[in-house]
Amino acid sequence: MTGGATMAEPHVISALKDKHAELQGHIQAGELSLAQLRDDLAAVARALRVFDPDINLRTIAPRRPVQRSQWFGPGECARMVYDILRPATEPVPG
Repeated sequence: MTGGATMAEPHVISALKDKHAELQGHIQAGELSLAQLRDDLAAVARALRVFDPDINLRTIAPRRPVQRSQWFGPGECARMVYDILRPATEPVPG
């Protein structure tokens, strides 16, 4: 052993190796996804230049993608809450 380190339990080493492999997989998938997004962005930029050769792409601010709920459709949760509150004749305790 080097540097005064002690030998960890084999199950700890195994679990950490599994986590390391999992994280590497996520990173590789993310890098592939990022490469595809960059290619798509470049294609859209080329198309914009076809229609407006003088466009300044730096003036287009990035927009954060909307993350939809997996449990409710758009507006469904709010509608359900309003349906419950609508018949109330007095404030509903929180």
